[in-house]
Amino acid sequence: MEKNDARTTGYRLAARLRGDRLTIEAPLRETLERDFADRIGAIRRSRRDGDRRALEESLEWERLGDFRLATGSPTAALRAYGAAAFSCCKGDHYDCGVRPLRSLQRRYLILREKMAALCGDDERLRALIPPAER
Repeated sequence: MEKNDARTTGYRLAARLRGDRLTIEAPLRETLERDFADRIGAIRRSRRDGDRRALEESLEWERLGDFRLATGSPTAALRAYGAAAFSCCKGDHYDCGVRPLRSLQRRYLILREKMAALCGDDERLRALIPPAER
């Protein structure tokens, strides 16, 4: 709960749980998503080696996807999972034909499976997965 005003003692409800779905007010959700974006940006600017940076960025994108899925936005979650999978390919020199570390390859495959499971039989969601990942 968040306090409405410093002069009052009233509170307003910022989030509620309905079944297994978390509903968060838009300003709070945007603030939380901005925190994820800030962490992803910090990881991208870091001086860590490429493989470590790729793994950390992928993990943060997956956390954002989990958050979006929990707050009832499977489309946005699918996009975040896609970014997490793509981040696994951003390690050292992968554009030169060198393959990613085995752990990043495995993570990429796990994220693809997670995306497919999220889509289920929903053709609308399946259309959001890039063709090479279907």
